[in-house]
Amino acid sequence: MIRRKVHVRNALFLAFLLCCSLAGYSQNVTLTASLGSASGSFTTLKGAFDAINEGTHQGAIVININASTSETATAALSASGIGSASYTGISIYPTSPGLTISGNIGGSVSVPSNTLINLQGADNVTIDGRVNATGSDKSLTISNLSTSNFSGTSTILFLSDATSNTVKYCTLKGSTTATNGGIVYFNTSNSVGNDNNTIDNNDITCAGTNRPLNAVYALGSSGYNNDNNTISNNNIFDVLSTTIASKGINISSYNSGYTISGNSFFETTSLVASGHSSAYYVISIDAVSGTENGFTISGNYIGGSAARCAGTAWTKTNAASENNGFFAISVQTATGTATSIQGNTIQNINWTNGGQSNFLGIYIFGATVANIGTVSGNTIGSASVTGSIYYTAGSAASSFVGIATPGSGIIDCRNNSIAGITTSNASTNSANFYGINSQGTATSYTFIGNTIGSRTIPGSIHASSASTSASQLVFGIRVGQNTSPVICTISGNIVANMVNATSNPTTTTGGFNMGINVFQKTVGTVTGNTVHDLSNANSNQSVTNNASVSGIVIAPTVTNAQTVSGNTVYNLSNSYSDFTGAVTGIYFYGSSASTPGSISGNFIHSLSVTGASSSTARIRGIMIEDGASTCSNNIISLGGSSNTNLYGIYETCAATKDNSFYFNTVYLSGNLSSGASNTSYALYSALNTNTRNVRNNILVNTRSTASGASKHYALFAVSGGTLTCDHNQYYVSGTGGVLGFFDGDKTTSVIVTSQDANSIATDPAFSSTGTTAS
Repeated sequence: MIRRKVHVRNALFLAFLLCCSLAGYSQNVTLTASLGSASGSFTTLKGAFDAINEGTHQGAIVININASTSETATAALSASGIGSASYTGISIYPTSPGLTISGNIGGSVSVPSNTLINLQGADNVTIDGRVNATGSDKSLTISNLSTSNFSGTSTILFLSDATSNTVKYCTLKGSTTATNGGIVYFNTSNSVGNDNNTIDNNDITCAGTNRPLNAVYALGSSGYNNDNNTISNNNIFDVLSTTIASKGINISSYNSGYTISGNSFFETTSLVASGHSSAYYVISIDAVSGTENGFTISGNYIGGSAARCAGTAWTKTNAASENNGFFAISVQTATGTATSIQGNTIQNINWTNGGQSNFLGIYIFGATVANIGTVSGNTIGSASVTGSIYYTAGSAASSFVGIATPGSGIIDCRNNSIAGITTSNASTNSANFYGINSQGTATSYTFIGNTIGSRTIPGSIHASSASTSASQLVFGIRVGQNTSPVICTISGNIVANMVNATSNPTTTTGGFNMGINVFQKTVGTVTGNTVHDLSNANSNQSVTNNASVSGIVIAPTVTNAQTVSGNTVYNLSNSYSDFTGAVTGIYFYGSSASTPGSISGNFIHSLSVTGASSSTARIRGIMIEDGASTCSNNIISLGGSSNTNLYGIYETCAATKDNSFYFNTVYLSGNLSSGASNTSYALYSALNTNTRNVRNNILVNTRSTASGASKHYALFAVSGGTLTCDHNQYYVSGTGGVLGFFDGDKTTSVIVTSQDANSIATDPAFSSTGTTAS
């Protein structure tokens, strides 16, 4: 009896251990439900989903992940109402940290069988990676190890009208190289679209060392857009492929109204491109089937080696001369509701190419209507440091563009900061810089309150290549298009501390530094802007719209009147030793229309050619090359001792291009040691075929030459033509000073024959001559 009892006890104990073992094995996933069978235990997430699809568990359902699972087939959850499935909502979360749902599911099988988790029409599902759905730690990893390039391969798939689902606080991993695939994939629908889903506060990255083609991919169905999905507050890192063009977030056709906000995109190690020369995109929206619009891209961070652009620089090197363009934010949509791009930060990047390609911060093209920084300005680079973005081009001319808008949609661009940018190339090649470049076909552009460069840090924008055999171009804001007139407002912007380091010695090779440029068929209203501290060091001899350094250049090809008013331009310089070109505050090539353009209330001072030894170099406060205009109430203060020709206002317009000059104040100063032709003019009128009107101006030239035959005029007007001149105040005081010219030099206030009855020749006694304060 004793022996039998022992045997029974042993058998019961072994049975107990076996039961415990089997129970532990079967409880990787447990489930509770408010209807149907109240509970269940499964080895995989697929097992739990299958039971729900069969109607075993219904109502409000909670799925606990108690241990890591290895999925050998897709965990597909059907919509409630499909087959026997009946539920109001499903919540999935881990019960302990460090758990993983993983599989290697891909290959040559069709959607939806090549994804790890498929929410196939499922609604109101929440996958929460926090332990017991509380706290902030990401304790659940969902990983598909497949590197398949078969369409649809993904880690989490939204399919067939999956709506109002959330994936949050998880680590999502994938390595698919499918063009139509990604770690997260919003796919096709058959009724309403995969709408109102949220991907929030996740880490999204590659599985192992294999990188995906897309981190997040969306491609919907014709007639059933995926609408209003949210991708927010995620860390998306180490997802760009080293061997093929790839994208972080890739929103393709039949998607609309997404919100992409608060995400951080970064690379924890150097990105070494090998074997391809295609472009990389961080956020790409290319949805143009005809109904997609109204996206919001806000508060994202692109750059660095950690979240929020922190850590060391996001570094891309090149192997075997790969040439990879870079697009931080690229948007093309159908026309309609504006896409809003607000408060994004792009900085802490070091990007190197082996050939010719471009770096673009924000790129808007196609029919996209966009509001850029209208609520919260975007930051590209940094206003507080230099070299926040360092772009090195390769074997040919390349460009850095902060914001580019070459499309046909209406653009409203405000309050953005583009600063701390260095472009580089080989000493003979160029690396151009464009702060804002708009050369599209839109009907209107608005650029207000943007800052290009830092107001206080020298060289904030630095095109550092010597560019000795090519033209290197630096633009703050450039707007133009050549189809039909576009209305453009450029107001309240700051363009400052831009250096073009080109030392090109060829006088006929371009290369310039330009604050604001309006050209082609653009009707510009340029008001209240500040342009200062622009420098160049090349021999560009142009004296027109492509001069070496210019503050504001108006050179359109329309008949509409242009407006340039209330701007401040100062500290523009060229330091080339044999410079023969020009440094210009405002260059104006107006329209041929009878309505004159307006150049008014501008303040220009401190322009220089510091290294010039040639007496043919020119400094000009305002240059009116062509077009009717009214030039009024401007203040111009120029001086210095360089051997150069100095013009306060320079007018040279042909017949019918009539110009009026009212209430301008021009002050020229400086002492020259010698010079035979380095003359100066407070106001210079070069032609007599148009009608000129010069009244109520104060024209002062105190410039002096110790020896030589150079002259310094208050007013110089080519004789003849129709000229009205009166109520002006003229004054000269230096050696070589001449009060005026008209039919010869004049020494009295009657400079223009039969005119100037009320003009005077006295010292205006400025309280602070040559001041830099208006």
